[in-house]
Amino acid sequence: MNEEHEAREQVEPRADGAMVPRVQTLLLCDLADSTALVERLGDSTAAELIRKHDRLARDLLHRHHGREIDKTDGFLALFERPVQATAFALEYQKVLRRLGGELALHPDAGQDTDPDPIGGAALSARVGIHVGEVVLWENSASEVAGGAKRVDVEGLAKPMAARLMALALPGQILLSGIAFSLAQRAAPELDEAAGLRWLTHGRYRFKGVAAPMLVHEVGQPGLAPLRAPPSTAKAQRDLPLWRRPAVIAFEAVVLLAAIAVPLALSLRVAPAIAFGERDWVVVAELRNLTGESQLDESLETAFRISLEQSRHVNVLSDLKLRGTLARMQKPADTHIDRGIASEIALRDGARAVILPTVAEVGGRLRISAEVIDPHTQTTVYAESADGVGAQSALESIDSVTHTLREKLGETLASIEKDSAPLPQVTTANMDALRAYALGDRAYQAGDLKQARALFEQALQLDSGFALALTGMARVNFRDMDYDAARAAVDRALALIDRLTPRDALYTKAWGASLQTPAAAITGWRTLTELYPDHLDGVYNLAMYQATAEHRFADCLKTTQRIDLPIYAAQDDAIYLKAHCELGLNRIDAALADFERARTLGVEGVGFIHAGAHAAARDFPKAWARLEQARQSQARGAAIEYVESATSFHLDVGDFAQAAALVAQSAAASEEVPKHFTAGVALQALVVSTLDGASDAEQEQLRALLSEQLRALPGQPFRQARPQAALVLLTALISARSGDVESGTRALAGLPGVDELTDYPLHEALRDCLRAELERAAGRHGAALAMLPRTSQPRALLLQDATRLRVLMEAGRHQEAAPLARELAGQRGRAYAEANLYGLLTPLNVGSIDIAWLQAAEAHAALGDAQATGEALRHLTALWPAERWPESIRQRVARLQPAAPAPP
Repeated sequence: MNEEHEAREQVEPRADGAMVPRVQTLLLCDLADSTALVERLGDSTAAELIRKHDRLARDLLHRHHGREIDKTDGFLALFERPVQATAFALEYQKVLRRLGGELALHPDAGQDTDPDPIGGAALSARVGIHVGEVVLWENSASEVAGGAKRVDVEGLAKPMAARLMALALPGQILLSGIAFSLAQRAAPELDEAAGLRWLTHGRYRFKGVAAPMLVHEVGQPGLAPLRAPPSTAKAQRDLPLWRRPAVIAFEAVVLLAAIAVPLALSLRVAPAIAFGERDWVVVAELRNLTGESQLDESLETAFRISLEQSRHVNVLSDLKLRGTLARMQKPADTHIDRGIASEIALRDGARAVILPTVAEVGGRLRISAEVIDPHTQTTVYAESADGVGAQSALESIDSVTHTLREKLGETLASIEKDSAPLPQVTTANMDALRAYALGDRAYQAGDLKQARALFEQALQLDSGFALALTGMARVNFRDMDYDAARAAVDRALALIDRLTPRDALYTKAWGASLQTPAAAITGWRTLTELYPDHLDGVYNLAMYQATAEHRFADCLKTTQRIDLPIYAAQDDAIYLKAHCELGLNRIDAALADFERARTLGVEGVGFIHAGAHAAARDFPKAWARLEQARQSQARGAAIEYVESATSFHLDVGDFAQAAALVAQSAAASEEVPKHFTAGVALQALVVSTLDGASDAEQEQLRALLSEQLRALPGQPFRQARPQAALVLLTALISARSGDVESGTRALAGLPGVDELTDYPLHEALRDCLRAELERAAGRHGAALAMLPRTSQPRALLLQDATRLRVLMEAGRHQEAAPLARELAGQRGRAYAEANLYGLLTPLNVGSIDIAWLQAAEAHAALGDAQATGEALRHLTALWPAERWPESIRQRVARLQPAAPAPP
């Protein structure tokens, strides 16, 4: 077993310093009478015994998939499942018995003449097993070197397991109620399961714990005590009232009951399960007792849709259920019945399990559902509704779920407000509903082709099935067919009365995502304000905050809402969170969260992760991660690799390698998406014109700009925006080198250029271009007025770089010097800004690196030789002097003797 991997898998620190609790099975064991044993044997023999014991115990832990956390006379170990801990404990007691027999024959066993130095009794241990939430963390290498354990574990479950162990008799294995229930259900997996005894010893009150605990035992006759452990100072058996010595006032109790019972019956019965608003439920797979298998997916999906209308009850997604099954080492097609659903609920923190059933009773179709307490697997509520024929099923489901929602604490007013009849908001055609259910499952699995076919089938069966149209919109959006996605959204919204209020908001948010970034953010925020636990909606809101408007601080707060084990896409949420931390220049935190996401299995292509290593100037890791991303086969991976690799070369001052890479990529431009082919050609010019453009390069820029302007008319929806951004970026690079005419021509050739406020990238490029034109005309004040600082919402790093150029040319060195240093420190943001498949990233990286030269020039103008020299040393650390282009050598030479030459 790879213990290091398991530790990383469980330890999940959040960015705010908190730790994420996980449900685990804890086992604590302790050798009985170990002190007396050492005294009898002597130190040497006892040490030999303990060493042998530890080797055997660790072999058992490995065999039963346990993980050692701590070691004294016994062990503290963690297991994924209670049955694994039980199997370990049973075999451990047998091993101790054998070890004790060997010890009895040991020729050096103490000084006694007794042939059995431990008094004829076999070695035995007290064992306690409990299931509960714990928090794990890894100690640093220095802490481990100082004596700390590699992994620490804390949580109420730990002392509870310790109290069970302390209560146990020698040779006894005690389990809490949760552990006992789950282990006994999985008993067939145990060796010699038929010979085991499973006992319940009643409730015990443990010192410091308010509620009593039901204590159980498992063991083999002849090896285990198989009797109730006696009370101790720290654990008192909770006897029934009639057996307690302090029974008093029986008549008063009877009188009180006579008053209380009628009163209680006159009032609404409180829920028998501690369910709170916005708690989560696990919906088990539908039990279909009719023999008509075609009802399976359709009724199960209908049941979920009906429940999901509630703002009081949250339903764990099917994708999350399958992910938890994988963590349980269960096959993906495992039937999620009462027991499996209960175990999933305990692991993921869901408060209840709902088990739906469809059956034919007396010629009528009965829909029923049970609310199950996952801790005991007992049924808390059961509701049913009957109808005639399959068409009655949806109405019956509505009736059942409405009653369950009320019993789980939701108000009648809320149920009436947030409910619509299933036939209206889905479809009355059961075959169409089944096709939709299968299509949604295919979409979640990433099979877009199959999902599209199934959604189309659902629409052929019912052309007014609005939810299937929303499914088509999702498929088309993910497939980057934005025209088809918008058409599907428009059709769905034309049928908005055929959607639940929740699904209507969801569809509107998709429609807004096809308009502008600002509209998308508004759409997703509206959905998540009304349905705060719509976790996919929260993720989409965070994604637009980060990638469209560069609101990294807002995105970080949003992603913290979905950094939850209960979210099926937690790994993607953590990856996005790391992206935001990188944009805020919290590089260490970003790297930690990128690694967390990777450990959890994130499927992101990893270009931003590679950029985070580059921002930390760990280029070996950056290149390794970049190569992994290159193999991802994701759309756009080819051009993103070029942008990232070019940026890495620039970041170490290797201009020749950067230019060679871009030239090589331009020769293989068929790998690049069609509307981004101009990006590769532009990339070469970004590299070569970083410190100014030659006449030949200016001519190339003009030719490229003409080609891009000709390509603008007739572009499909959404694709004109990337083309417009390329036009603006090409003109900006030209204007930076003095080609004012190209900048003016670009602005004139872009229709609606003054109305780009809904597109932050275009707005920033436009404003930088206009500022460069004002700078070239000597109107520095007007240029600065067009450039918001990067600290402001939606601004780009490029705007600060342009501001610095204007300040330097205007001779405002007192303002330029601190801005240059600030810009040079924006390493995380330089790699984090999402900008047209990364086209701006090399320009960002070049800008923050050359900012050290601009800082040196500003300090030299101010007469500060020490600050000038320091800035040049920073530049040399980034770009070794032997790699400098001639233009940079000349600029550095002009600073002498204002500062000593860099080494």
